[in-house]
Amino acid sequence: MAKSPLAVNFFSQNKNDPAGEIKDANTVLPLQTVFFEFTNPPREATEVVVEVKEDLQLLNEQAGKVRVMAKVEGEVRDGRFEASAIESTFRPPLPRLHDLRFVNIADKNNPKKFRVPIFLPDSIRVKKHTLSVEVRGRVQGRLETFQGDHRIEIRYNQNEITVVATFPKLGERLPWPNDKEEIQAMSSGQWSPTTQDFKAVAAADNKKSANRFQAANLDEFLGAIINRKNKLDRVVLISHADSQPPSPSIAFQGKVTATGAVSWNTFDSSEPRKSNGLDSNSVGKSGFLNDDPEGKLLRNTARDKFRSTGEIVLFVCGSGAVVLASWRILAEEIAKTFNVTVNFFANPIVYCPDFNPQGTIVTKRDLTVEQDFSLGKDPINSCPKKKRGYRHTFSGAITQHKPKTPFP
Repeated sequence: MAKSPLAVNFFSQNKNDPAGEIKDANTVLPLQTVFFEFTNPPREATEVVVEVKEDLQLLNEQAGKVRVMAKVEGEVRDGRFEASAIESTFRPPLPRLHDLRFVNIADKNNPKKFRVPIFLPDSIRVKKHTLSVEVRGRVQGRLETFQGDHRIEIRYNQNEITVVATFPKLGERLPWPNDKEEIQAMSSGQWSPTTQDFKAVAAADNKKSANRFQAANLDEFLGAIINRKNKLDRVVLISHADSQPPSPSIAFQGKVTATGAVSWNTFDSSEPRKSNGLDSNSVGKSGFLNDDPEGKLLRNTARDKFRSTGEIVLFVCGSGAVVLASWRILAEEIAKTFNVTVNFFANPIVYCPDFNPQGTIVTKRDLTVEQDFSLGKDPINSCPKKKRGYRHTFSGAITQHKPKTPFP
């Protein structure tokens, strides 16, 4: 089959950026550029249209949706493509000017003349997102087409870390001396997940141990962020939380009793860096990280470790229904503190461990589900929908977008 005179190469900027974090021309990060380049253009061509299509599959979809997202119109003169018009397709909601997330499309031989943005969806809901190119135009009056079979994958979470909380407290033993007694507590509804469960869930979706951390206080949580070499796309915090007003909080360390009760003291005013959690005392406008000189230095250092499209996911469990209004306030405070998007859930995360028929060995600790209160108040009623890890819940996340004005 003869090669189309309008054939193009389609590749990401990583092809020409060997020092970058990704050395693969088949992948692109948000805010980077994908180029097209005519391989052997004719001397003249008219009515040339370069279309870039996306194949976007969200977490709750069985298959992707293909649509044209960027279009470049022009003609070829003396063997050189000259663009005359560009078009970008918006998807709802409209882009936020202070938090633009896009991939640029550009002509490799004239990249400064135009760049067509493809605006991206909230990354937490994306399962797979690829781009392809199609070209059509008239060469010597005859319609020619080129259907590119090359795909560029958009990578949203190239650098993701998970941070798990410490339950029970450092130096304390699990309240159940063996799996058998722990299973009995699970079966009687007198059980709560501990660090071993948090770690199992983290490992199910974040395979590299170097990207998984345990924190017992605010200082260790910040250290997991600050000590990263590369910019972060996402931080997933796995822990217990309390959304009840007036002081919603997320724990870094706390107690667990044999009846499954959990507790923690969130803020330590005498030594704020050693605080056992996040609440308004640490991330509020007048909190340690936003009002204290030492805290602001730590905050600014942590902020600088996130990409401009970075996000924090609060993957937490609690007792009873979430008080959504107070939860939104805490999420907004975290977003304004770290200048990132914050994702959280309207209902508690439920842990649903598997164990052997004899009830003596816990066989799987990495199974979770977002609680569905339509099935009843007992969390175990939601467990038939359980899956491994944490990412399977992301399609139901509530997003507190990156703030227009972070805390000063």
